[in-house]
Amino acid sequence: MTKISLIIGSTRQNRAADKVAEWVTGQISLHDTLELEIIDLAQEDLPFFVAPTPPSYAPDQSPHALAWGKKVAATDHIIFLTAEYNRGIPAALKNAIDYLKSEWEGKPAAIISYGFIDGGLSATRHLQDVLGWLKVRVVPTTIQLQLTRDMLGADGTIADPVSSFAGYNEQMNDMLDELLADEASVAT
Repeated sequence: MTKISLIIGSTRQNRAADKVAEWVTGQISLHDTLELEIIDLAQEDLPFFVAPTPPSYAPDQSPHALAWGKKVAATDHIIFLTAEYNRGIPAALKNAIDYLKSEWEGKPAAIISYGFIDGGLSATRHLQDVLGWLKVRVVPTTIQLQLTRDMLGADGTIADPVSSFAGYNEQMNDMLDELLADEASVAT
């Protein structure tokens, strides 16, 4: 089994991430060779990164940094699920990324963003730039889920993520195929 970790990057209350993750989880469950781990940054509750030295020069040895590094190192692949806040990624996601250096390097990854303006395209580009600097191997297919007001239920959350995002199912399969092909190319 190939382990994929879905990192949920939004930590705000009433976030859309929970419903988007529901769709992602459903799509991954269709592949019986994949084992999914959900890493919700709202539950990780990493403190703001304040180590005196960047991890490029000296890894943070605090207990939360060591636990976070162990979790990231243990996964085969990562799917970053990011909202778009002010044309970039959420601070909690950037903070989690900034804790580590070597654990990210060479890791195959994919990006799924969501937003009302352009499906989170600016957040995708921002995250691609950050991950590129860390030498994460981001697959070419990225998914930008376009949110619309008619998707929202009375409580303000996405009422039916399965039907709302059904138009992205093929793109999701392509992205997963690229993640697995990346793994095969590394193994040979």
